[in-house]
Amino acid sequence: MTIEATHLDLISLRKTGWRKLLAFRTVSQKKMEGQLSQEEYIARWSAEQKTAEQRKETAVMTASLWHMESLGVTYAKQTPAGKTLNDPALPLACRPIVHVGMGAGSVEVSNFDPNKITEMIESLSNPSFHLFPYESLGAMLGVYEKSLPRIMLGLKPLNRPEPQGFIKLFSPEIQRLISHGYGRLLYFNSVNIAATVRNIAARSFLQAPAAVQGMAFGYTMVNNADLWTVLETGTGFESPELKAAFRNGLIYGLEFWEWESPGFLRTLKPPNKNSAELIDIAQQDIEVSRARGFLAPFWVGNAGYQPAPRAARVQL
Repeated sequence: MTIEATHLDLISLRKTGWRKLLAFRTVSQKKMEGQLSQEEYIARWSAEQKTAEQRKETAVMTASLWHMESLGVTYAKQTPAGKTLNDPALPLACRPIVHVGMGAGSVEVSNFDPNKITEMIESLSNPSFHLFPYESLGAMLGVYEKSLPRIMLGLKPLNRPEPQGFIKLFSPEIQRLISHGYGRLLYFNSVNIAATVRNIAARSFLQAPAAVQGMAFGYTMVNNADLWTVLETGTGFESPELKAAFRNGLIYGLEFWEWESPGFLRTLKPPNKNSAELIDIAQQDIEVSRARGFLAPFWVGNAGYQPAPRAARVQL
């Protein structure tokens, strides 16, 4: 696969490298003393979300997302007996990221066994958010490409499968999500955006648009301190499809913050027309999502997204 792109990196390598290191440290799995109850998990997630909503600062919101994701991983590994994430006490604003974390934890518990992963995800999920965990399958495939990221995240060794065969076991929609998660992790594992693009191109088993969107989403989260620069990135792709995919990753990053911290987008004062347009798209998507009660899993634009029952999503 060949991807033509120029002038993609607008933020210095020194900044992005340090920020990625901080992100790994934030999400890393720390040994927890004792088993938490369902009420304790929900209290911790709720406190993180409430802090983010009150502050509405990108650094605080992102750190809260990463903390909630990390605790979601722990939940999958130490689920309270008889409990699931299909719990009305879990705030709506927490559900997407908590499910993402649970997906990563399900991979660790199941040692990349696709049937066990699917069984675990579907049994623990809220039905409206059951696709979010599958995005983490791609991230975990990326984490386990090399030893260092896994060690930094505090994860145990696993039997990583051959990616192409593993990904093909899942439905097309889940394959898209896996590619998104893989692209997100490749951004962390690569020195910059240009190197990430080369790494995506070298992995023909990925859906390139989804992986590029995931890369842009990860880039947005990591570089939240330079939001306006971030929103000007990605115009150097020759392919209109990949340029749109990168743009969607930026928009979805805005949506993810807004879902976690309602009212955040209204606080932004964009410096130019392009940034204002991305924010407007994110706001429109969120309004539709809130009206229907769930956020589409890493999908921008309400046209073309049709949620389906669980049985229609899993093809194992």
